[in-house]
Amino acid sequence: MTDERSRHQELVARINRIFLRNGLSGQSMAALAKAVGVSRGKLYLYFSSRDEVVVAVVDQYVALASAQGRTPSQDWTVQALPHWLLTELMLLGSNSPAFLDDLGHAYPAQRRRIETALHQWEERFAAYLNEGMARGIFHPIDISLFLMMIRTTADGLNRPGRLAEQEAKPVLKHLLRILTLVLLDEAATKQLLTQEATQRAVTALAGQLTALYQQ
Repeated sequence: MTDERSRHQELVARINRIFLRNGLSGQSMAALAKAVGVSRGKLYLYFSSRDEVVVAVVDQYVALASAQGRTPSQDWTVQALPHWLLTELMLLGSNSPAFLDDLGHAYPAQRRRIETALHQWEERFAAYLNEGMARGIFHPIDISLFLMMIRTTADGLNRPGRLAEQEAKPVLKHLLRILTLVLLDEAATKQLLTQEATQRAVTALAGQLTALYQQ
């Protein structure tokens, strides 16, 4: 049962990559089966229709956003800042304009589910930022503008065909530094971003984003 569940999740992830790169237009069950390298019959073993495929992809995104909201621990620490920033970038990078636009036209309820999941995550992120400001550790900022800045600057992360792993990592490191400097001074930023855990997290996210959009 565990192996079957793993196969299902991997198939959903592979289909998700197709949707992110190409949107939903023309993605019949036959086209999806060919794109992910399985027979049409095999695809129908897991999903009865394209509608069911779309719901499964959205379910996976919603589960990811919910799971990330439970980590790191509930105890507030400044060391958790890279986690929050990188998770925001990951969730934004796990969507694409082509996919969301098509989803809004064909499956508006499913698009709302994605938007709700991201909004709920950002509410938790905002609470973390507010706590940091209340403790006098983060610089006072307008959180709404800060989140808008992240969404705008992260736009290039979800452009199909434009990411290669050797490019994604330095881009993420630079973006993470800019965002951290909004909240902390130069010395604190350097100390935080040179930690081994932060470096590992940047490398992992670069790999994830590259895998999403690799041709």
